Amino acid sequence: MGDHLKNTREWIRHSSNKDDGNNAEKTHFFGHHEEDHEQMLFTKEELTNPKELAKAMKVKIPLYVPIFNWIKSYSREDLIGDILSSITVATMLVPQGLAYAVLAGLPAIYGLYSGWLPLVIYSFMGGCKQLAVGPEALLSVLLGSILGGYTTPPEDMTLDDYLVSIALTLALLVGIVSFLFGICQFGFLGGILSRWVLSGFINAVALIIAISQLDSLLGVRTGGHSSSNTHTSSTESSSSLSGSMSEVITETTTHHPGPYEKFWTAITNLADSDKTTVILSAGCIVFLVGMRFFKQFLVRKMGWKNAKYIPEILLTVILTCVITAIFGLDRECITSEHDENKCVEQGSGVSVLRYVKGGFPSVGFPSFQANTIQELLPQAFLIVIVGFVEATAVSKGLATKHNYQINSNRELVAFGVANILGSIFGSYPVFSSIPRTSIQDMAGSRTCLSGFITSCLLLITCLFLTRLFYYLPYCAMASIIFVAAFGLIEVHEAMFLWKTRSWGDLIQFSIALLATFIFEVEVGILISVGMCIFLVLKHSSSPHVYSVLGRVPGTNRFKDVAKFPEAEPIEGILLVRIDEVLYFANIGQFKQLLSEIERMMDRSTNVTGSGSTPLQSIIINVVNIPVMDASALLTIEEMVTAYHKRSVKVAFVQMSEKIKESFKQSGLYDIVTPQYIFDSNYEAVSFLEQSINYSNNDSRQVNLNMPQGDQSYDDLNNNEVGGFDQPSSSSRFNNQHFLSKNSDNNNNTNNINDDDYQNSFNNNNGGGAILSDGLKLEDYSEPESDEFIQSSNQKSKK
Repeated sequence: MGDHLKNTREWIRHSSNKDDGNNAEKTHFFGHHEEDHEQMLFTKEELTNPKELAKAMKVKIPLYVPIFNWIKSYSREDLIGDILSSITVATMLVPQGLAYAVLAGLPAIYGLYSGWLPLVIYSFMGGCKQLAVGPEALLSVLLGSILGGYTTPPEDMTLDDYLVSIALTLALLVGIVSFLFGICQFGFLGGILSRWVLSGFINAVALIIAISQLDSLLGVRTGGHSSSNTHTSSTESSSSLSGSMSEVITETTTHHPGPYEKFWTAITNLADSDKTTVILSAGCIVFLVGMRFFKQFLVRKMGWKNAKYIPEILLTVILTCVITAIFGLDRECITSEHDENKCVEQGSGVSVLRYVKGGFPSVGFPSFQANTIQELLPQAFLIVIVGFVEATAVSKGLATKHNYQINSNRELVAFGVANILGSIFGSYPVFSSIPRTSIQDMAGSRTCLSGFITSCLLLITCLFLTRLFYYLPYCAMASIIFVAAFGLIEVHEAMFLWKTRSWGDLIQFSIALLATFIFEVEVGILISVGMCIFLVLKHSSSPHVYSVLGRVPGTNRFKDVAKFPEAEPIEGILLVRIDEVLYFANIGQFKQLLSEIERMMDRSTNVTGSGSTPLQSIIINVVNIPVMDASALLTIEEMVTAYHKRSVKVAFVQMSEKIKESFKQSGLYDIVTPQYIFDSNYEAVSFLEQSINYSNNDSRQVNLNMPQGDQSYDDLNNNEVGGFDQPSSSSRFNNQHFLSKNSDNNNNTNNINDDDYQNSFNNNNGGGAILSDGLKLEDYSEPESDEFIQSSNQKSKK
């Protein structure tokens, strides 16, 4: 696709220069500063030449750090919109960050760290102006599932520190993989996952997230609960938000309870639930859902557009903290003898966050042990694919809405750098958050600077405001996650598939949903990605790789017989147009298809007894093929050689220069010979029809012997080619295949005299041919067109 865009760009510029003059400048959608340097970051010449490298860096660095471009035109209106949107998003991100970190099985503060530096990096390197980067539910639950396999920390580390170390190492790997994908132009990975497979996976994860919060929402406990200065220890707690993850963290790796098991456990333990926690959870959920409808009412019915900026999540956090502190709803906490900032909760009541160790994140390079890298690398690939697909879907939608472009490869680089540097400053793997992105867009974000302002507010919170969350109930955070999870459920997707009777897509949706819900999340990812790769390979290896063309009656137009049943077969000739790129995965299928078509033609002739001419020539139109790999070239060479042995001619039509060069390098060009390479279907059909007519007429002998594999192009120029002139390079396809005389009067017309041609072409005085009595078809079109203008018989008679 890159070559096609480049050619289109050159054509647009050429047209602009021709229309507006040499000195005129015109701005086009394809700006040269954006697209000319798309293929590689730096070329070999640039890397070996310091001067060229300096020039390349001056041009290409702004492509990967777009702030250098848009900051020059930054306006006051942009600043106002960015400040308002950043404040709105920050009020949402702070409580969500705390909740998502604990959902992942990490100390709550790491949710804030994960929303700080990655936002700074993306504001400099990102291309989507409204994208909200940071922790989100989907990747948090994936991370929690991965951390569930690490239950035995080293002797010199606590379990919390061990899990943090694993999470930061994973973030580093995610960043490296994402960065390399971007540099190597793997942006197409955004299209690997089918929309319906991704939708089924996200729906399953949403259900898993919602079910995982039931313990915290109900206050179900099986033992004591300890709270430290960082977060509740997952080995001692089952009642906090991390209690929903503690089963995953503390259990052995031999068995992880599925969502249905967790759901059944929560339901069967309803009698043990804490009434205060249940009431507070229900109140939070009702408030969050009710506020959404209330804001819609204010906007649509009351006309108050600013109502959409009401931060219901922040209000939930503030109200629950105040209510818990005033009424003393929190559980009794007994201070530990060894650590005054660590306590064990006892009795009834609401579990709260208590001490959150704030401050600037510790700076350090993540652990890079070989065995850990080997275990986490496959998980990093999965997180990159899922996170990038999700981010690509939302960012491209916003780019279309606001009329700017998103480059998938540069987005991968931006996410890669954000995760690499973020892992050094305490961030776990992050990509984009769809709910916060929607809020940021509605709040009026104008540029990526809004993300930078949000990160500053988040850092201030980390440094000075963490103690304000002492009385934040875990059930309040669980309610936030529970409502956000149901926001990910896309029932309308399944309804659309049912309405349109898209059974194949519905099956993909169902398999991804059930596999992820019944088994572990990693298994669901593997099955979903594997299914998409299988579908891509299946389509690639058995595509609609060809179209059989027939002649439209009364014209010289050739149409796909599947779409135009009225098209007539060409006597003794099979005309095939290849509609997709031929390469190792589908060339065998194409070879098999040609054989099956030939057998069907022979069977039809035998059954009908029509006496039709057996197959004598095959014409392959390669106009849609930009390149062929070595497997395709070798297979085509074998096919052509086999057809020649059966005295079946093989011609090629509309061959590009790149394909022609590949033919020459492989030796296939000499096997086919230039005599059987044409610029249009019309020329090829007319030439081979004349060959069939003369070969079937004993009175007219013509030397149209099959080209031999060892016969070179130079040999052909010196040999006889029958009654048809070998075209020159300058006017080769000027219908000289069909004229009895050419301007050179060379000696290649040994076997057919001028009278023969006059009888054959009925005094044709120009390009074109008489195909039947009373119908003259003249070629006034471009060489690559199969559309020919039909003129009346009267002109030829004159």
